[in-house]
Amino acid sequence: MDYGICMLSLVPMRAEPSDKAEMVTQVLFGECLEVLSKQGNWVQVKLASDGYTGWIDLKQYMPVSAGYYQEWQAAQHPRALDIVQVVSSADMRIPVGIGAYLPFLTA
Repeated sequence: MDYGICMLSLVPMRAEPSDKAEMVTQVLFGECLEVLSKQGNWVQVKLASDGYTGWIDLKQYMPVSAGYYQEWQAAQHPRALDIVQVVSSADMRIPVGIGAYLPFLTA
């Protein structure tokens, strides 16, 4: 089984593996997912937070280990409460919207 995490502000999840398919939900920054299958440039995923399934572009998630995925599921994560916040490190800045997961954030 493969697992991943969304490291983009927002990723559209589609009903079918096509840019023209209906967008059924959005994957938020910091949300973990399980990869169910692959088809061309698309992966069918199941969200760890609510079990919702759909298709996202192959380039729109970052792989994580099974151990990280299990830790993510077991933990409660703070969520972004501002309309827009910025998550940053020494070499990147990512704007995230309200409701985004902030996994393993420590004060």
